[in-house]
Amino acid sequence: MDDVCEGKDFSFPLWAKLAFHEELRRTEGGEEFVFYDGPPFATGLPHYVHILAGTIKDVVTRHQSMRRRDFSRRFGWDCHGLPVEFEIDALGITNRRQMFDLGIDKYNETCRSIVTKYVSEWETVVTRSGRRIDFKNGYKPMDLNFMESVRWVFAQFWEKDLVYKGFKVMPYSTGCKTALSNFEATLKYMTVPDLAVMVSFPDADNSALVAWATTPWTLLSNLALCVNANLTYAKVKDKSNRAIYVIAESRLGQLPVKAKASGKKQTPSKRSNDEAVQDGLDKETYELLAKISGSSLVGLKYTPLFDFFIELQEIAFRVIADNYVMDGSGTGDVHYNHHLCLAAGIIETAGLVSVDDDDGCFIDKISDFKGRYIKAADKDIISADKGRLVSKGSIEHSYPFCWRLGTLIYRAVPSWFVKVEKIKDKLLECNKETYWVPDFVEVTNLHRHYVDDITILSKRGPEFGVLKRVDDVFDCWFESGSMSYAYIHYPFENWELFEKNFPGNFVAESLDQTFGCKSKNNYPSPKDFIDKYGADSLRPYLINSPVVRAESLRFRSSGVYYVVKYVFLPWYNAYRFFVQYAKRLEVEGLASFSPMEQAVLLKSASVLDQTESLAVLYLVKYIDYLTYIYVRLNRRRFKGRTGDEDCRVSLSTLYHVLVTTCVVMAPFTPSFTEESIHFCKFPSTTGERHDRVEQSVNRMVTIIDLAHNIRERHNKALKTPLREMMVVRPDKEFLEDITGKLEEVC
Repeated sequence: MDDVCEGKDFSFPLWAKLAFHEELRRTEGGEEFVFYDGPPFATGLPHYVHILAGTIKDVVTRHQSMRRRDFSRRFGWDCHGLPVEFEIDALGITNRRQMFDLGIDKYNETCRSIVTKYVSEWETVVTRSGRRIDFKNGYKPMDLNFMESVRWVFAQFWEKDLVYKGFKVMPYSTGCKTALSNFEATLKYMTVPDLAVMVSFPDADNSALVAWATTPWTLLSNLALCVNANLTYAKVKDKSNRAIYVIAESRLGQLPVKAKASGKKQTPSKRSNDEAVQDGLDKETYELLAKISGSSLVGLKYTPLFDFFIELQEIAFRVIADNYVMDGSGTGDVHYNHHLCLAAGIIETAGLVSVDDDDGCFIDKISDFKGRYIKAADKDIISADKGRLVSKGSIEHSYPFCWRLGTLIYRAVPSWFVKVEKIKDKLLECNKETYWVPDFVEVTNLHRHYVDDITILSKRGPEFGVLKRVDDVFDCWFESGSMSYAYIHYPFENWELFEKNFPGNFVAESLDQTFGCKSKNNYPSPKDFIDKYGADSLRPYLINSPVVRAESLRFRSSGVYYVVKYVFLPWYNAYRFFVQYAKRLEVEGLASFSPMEQAVLLKSASVLDQTESLAVLYLVKYIDYLTYIYVRLNRRRFKGRTGDEDCRVSLSTLYHVLVTTCVVMAPFTPSFTEESIHFCKFPSTTGERHDRVEQSVNRMVTIIDLAHNIRERHNKALKTPLREMMVVRPDKEFLEDITGKLEEVC
């Protein structure tokens, strides 16, 4: 087994480095191939997802190199964003104010000092994993050239009126103090219990609309109630307190009722199905007064639960309507919705209404609860209901959490946005050049503490004062999206290279939380693992894993061991078998091919067709066919027991197939196939296809597989000879294929 695995003492010799440079020399001047290498953070050690992404990129680029295509292989390092900020938590910075107290300059320089903390370890593992990449000329988003290109991209959006400042309800991590993308918000859903309350909002019609909420803290910023104009609503009177409630007719069953014996209110799930309950309404507890349309409620003014925003009463605290409101849950009355209030002109007039700060704590305006974390105050908010609480209970539901630091809320976040919907049909077009930094300002670094004090006179005249940097900074996702421009400092350099080759030929992205949690380190060390099993056994395992199809994978060392045992070992044995009897070919040369040989050669051609799509599984099956079918069935021929000419034919075929296999597998298993094989030009499929020959051998293989299955069911070893095997098949051609046509070689 050790013979087919690089082993723990394996190290890349000087030859591997020289081979890389020779490969670059051979492809120089060829057709351009552009791929975008999204960079990882070097604030932690390499994870298997990094090795997977790097392996995919390496396989593709090695393959293109063998097709004599020219391209750059520059490694990059991510520098901005939360992973870096996490690393300096040891400074005791837990909120935005503390960061300013420390000083932006000190904070940024501390971040800069740890960005490349593990670069040497990364270079060791990435190189050890078999990837050919240029670390020396790598790019970093914190470099001036990269940042300059990012700002150029933003300037293009600004000049085309594609940028606007607004606020949207977004997933917000109170632990990270930042909004997350919708994608990040889906990474960690958990089933959790939450408070569920029904609250009444008295209206001018001497009744009260009932709204349902699982986030009591949002009741403090309520500005509107929303109904569905097309639904039917019911007015009911509570016989115990004579309160009149308005609720969707189909949701009457959600109103609490009194138990007949104890006098306590029951939840809807526990009420009886007797005649006292009609259309979901318990007639002993409530009296149905009227049924009304949702449209008749629109425009009604109501009294809010809290008066923290009472100054907005002229435009807020009224009923609006939208089909967004459904009658499948709740009460048919939504107590607050950001985009509905925006559409109704309430928020646009009032501006951004918020009750919490960046840490998720109530602001001073919310005097009753100021400084308290919003979720921690839920019970006290309910207790301060002022007699408006209709029911209180709990609900278990699936809720998103920040995959880094736990708590996640949905919050109206002010930010700059790109009008993507207006340019989605032109995303692949190049934007015209513009340069927003004035000529008289010399900037050597575009991080905040270098540019915060720069002022520029307004072009409209001195009466308009000076221009200064706005407080907002680019989201690191915007920076990532600018990579295709910025890594070559476009448009300030490499204009022709970019214009000729944009968009790129290949992009690889990955889902990070796949092989285990990086922060919890609950996975085996990649370096130790490679030392034990070899990089080439890990590469096919990862590329053939569900992760490549955007599915989940639990990393198992047994899967890598399987590659060594059932791919490399048989493949290596086929090579050793050939070497033992290859002397004959040195003297007599190659020979022509028989039908059996044609079949295995056709399999080789099929492999070439599949390689473009990274079909590792197909390659593995092909090696299995080569070793367990062709080599095993032709041992006597290889040894010369069926005649000299037949021996030369079979060995010629095995030689041809082994060379083709090495060339095809070289991008996947570069060390096992040996570095110099990359100097070979990747073969292409040529010649006629003999479908009948391939079909005949496939049918024979099917019979062999079925026979193996029967042996396993009856615990019969393969070494035990069969006296007779009967094949029953109505297809005459099938029987001819497995008897007459291949009889002479089987």
